[in-house]
Amino acid sequence: MRSSNSLRSLLRGRRLDSCPGDAQVGTASRDPLTLLLDERGLGETASSMEPGGAALVLFAVDGLRRVGGAHDIADEILVRLADRLRSARRDRDALARIDVDRLAVLLTGLDDPERDGVAAADRMLGALAAPIEVHGLRLEVELVVGVGFSERPTLTALLAAADAALSGARRAGRGIAATRRAEIAEPTVADEIASFAQMRRGSRRVA
Repeated sequence: MRSSNSLRSLLRGRRLDSCPGDAQVGTASRDPLTLLLDERGLGETASSMEPGGAALVLFAVDGLRRVGGAHDIADEILVRLADRLRSARRDRDALARIDVDRLAVLLTGLDDPERDGVAAADRMLGALAAPIEVHGLRLEVELVVGVGFSERPTLTALLAAADAALSGARRAGRGIAATRRAEIAEPTVADEIASFAQMRRGSRRVA
């Protein structure tokens, strides 16, 4: 059985500048475990979205909270999933960990945000769903996927749409990618970041 030191060794080998494509988001706020953007960093990055349509792909890692006291196992699962996401995304896509068990991918500059968002979700799901070996155990990763999309996107609206799509996907079965069109809104950049942070705080209180 592998020692819990394996996670520390894995993290030591993953410097920020070794993560392909991450240079584009500069000094944006990050999750210390996965080195993905955190919720604030995603808001900062979204404030300079490319023109055109956008999609937000939201992955829920089901069962992660049930790992309970085995924090090393849960943490290593998240680190491995983050690395798999990096290998499956376009260089300009923004990756984030926005909750304990939720990973998000923001795709911008899309000609057909629903089609392109679903295609990206399918491609990334294929990369994420393979079993992960942790501490000598071969673990099946249970994922649910929701895609929010819009031709005139805001991050708050995309997140709300992806959350709703995720709920629909959960009812349909694990691994199913469901889509939901985001409601069009016109907030300022400052309002956008503030609304996003407020929504995440509210979802934590409900949970």
